[in-house]
Amino acid sequence: GVVKWADELRKLAIEVICQNVLGLAPSATTDEIRADYMAVLSGMTSMPIPFPGTTYSRAKNARDRLLERFRKLVAEHRAHPTQDGLSRILAAKLPDGTQFSDEELVLELHRTVIAGYIVFGILMDIGWQLHAQPEILERARAEVERMGPALDLEALYSAPYLTQVVMEAKRH
Repeated sequence: GVVKWADELRKLAIEVICQNVLGLAPSATTDEIRADYMAVLSGMTSMPIPFPGTTYSRAKNARDRLLERFRKLVAEHRAHPTQDGLSRILAAKLPDGTQFSDEELVLELHRTVIAGYIVFGILMDIGWQLHAQPEILERARAEVERMGPALDLEALYSAPYLTQVVMEAKRH
């Protein structure tokens, strides 16, 4: 059958982030979170017209739903910690003993999820562009192969062509 891989990768992005950071298994809830983030991202590039029914207003409403959902998750995790990222953040303390306030944590969760969602979008675009332009794929592959089997993060940072590919995907 036909697979709409962009939609599937968006779904995967939210499911992975929600599972690891929020402790939410894939479900109708993660589908709602994904739909709200799609609305938020649409609003980021819309005209800021605060009238009901505009893309901007739908984005603000989606953002408000997300923040309220995160407030409830923070309260639940404070009462019943688990092993997910949110519980670990709640347990973390700075050397002076201070911790995130609940509202600070809600905003950090929002930033974390949206950043992860955007990064998945960039990866999706890189995959699409490499598929559509095999000469770029071959040149990138050759650069990776020249690095040899001891590939590490430092080597990747010093790879000029791979860096150009990533920068172009971010620009796009």
